[in-house]
Amino acid sequence: MVISRNLVVAIALDYVDLTVPEEIPISDQLWRIVKGRGGKRGYRQKVRHLVEGLKARHYSNVYPWVNESGRGYASQWSFTLVSDVYTGGTVWEVESSAEENEVVERPVVKAKSVPSPKVSSVPKAASSSSRDLGALPKGGPVPKAAGPRQPVTPPKASPKQPVAVPKAASLPSRPKASVAPSQQLQPRRCILPDQVVLIAREDVPNQEVQLQQNSRFVRQADTRGFNGYFEFFNPSTNERPKAIIAFDWHQVLDRSRTETAWAVNRIPKENVALLRRIKDLVKDKVVLVIVSHIERSNRNEQSLLDNLNQTAEVFANDLITFGLITRERIGVTGKYQTLFEVSHRGRVPFLLIDDNAEIATEFSQKRHGPGSFIHLKLRRKPQAPEGIPAESFLEDTYNLVKEWCEEIAEIDR
Repeated sequence: MVISRNLVVAIALDYVDLTVPEEIPISDQLWRIVKGRGGKRGYRQKVRHLVEGLKARHYSNVYPWVNESGRGYASQWSFTLVSDVYTGGTVWEVESSAEENEVVERPVVKAKSVPSPKVSSVPKAASSSSRDLGALPKGGPVPKAAGPRQPVTPPKASPKQPVAVPKAASLPSRPKASVAPSQQLQPRRCILPDQVVLIAREDVPNQEVQLQQNSRFVRQADTRGFNGYFEFFNPSTNERPKAIIAFDWHQVLDRSRTETAWAVNRIPKENVALLRRIKDLVKDKVVLVIVSHIERSNRNEQSLLDNLNQTAEVFANDLITFGLITRERIGVTGKYQTLFEVSHRGRVPFLLIDDNAEIATEFSQKRHGPGSFIHLKLRRKPQAPEGIPAESFLEDTYNLVKEWCEEIAEIDR
């Protein structure tokens, strides 16, 4: 997984603005090895730590990623290293040099050649150094024979006969089996960023009758079995979703002009009507999800689940497929990167409707990527960057969502 971290990071207190240089990128493996504190300040401190470590050759973007001085350098900054990530290697070997570590590939083992049939060799004339000592008489060396020496003519070698190698019997070609689209080989599984919580839908046991529907959304911290958009296969059309539309929860999906979720204990009716209109527009070609930023509050997480489960229309019309909770708004564990992984690293486009200008800025910086953004501008809140559409309430965004769906439909053609 390769993540671009060439972002402008403003560090508070005694730090100055820090830009990750393009010539010093931070690889994903190195980012996962170094562990530190969380939060915005921890993220900024980690970026500065890695950039300076790469400049000083304490770290490297190739195996083994951490040089001999890296451990002491990390302890000076109060960072820890995950040793099981970078120790050992089976595919690559590291060759030390005076300048720097150079990664070289293991040599390929060549197949042994088949030996050719033996041909009777020509016997050589015995020299003085290779006489048969066992043929000498006991009295001493044999005296030279009188008369001229007759030349020794070696026997002619038989011509080399070609060896016929039997050909292997040709096997009949195996017919290709027809595989249904739902059973075809899937791409790599979806790897969500660290600490992202999945809100998935599950069936309700029969003894639980407090809900009007037969299913509910629950919190799943283990996301290893989650496969992103790719697992939502429609057997009637033999297709998977073409796009993802994500909604923020706080100040977006939980409020409207007339209601708020904390007052009515459900999604406001205007927002439910908007979800239904979007669902009628896109059918099953687009997945509707919730992506909310909740840093540490268990109370806010439970409130989101309760209000979502108390909205019967969500289950009756399949308005929301799943939800995600991120611990950061931006960066490698933020909302953009989470949707990027859910879309299998941009295989399908995604749209986020959010009220946070900081997230809007990150989407604007990656405007050539697969993500799009609609900003809900609240009073006394910062404005999104120029070029990002904005509205005041979620129910006013239908035309913008429709235009986006038409654009991706043209691209898909």
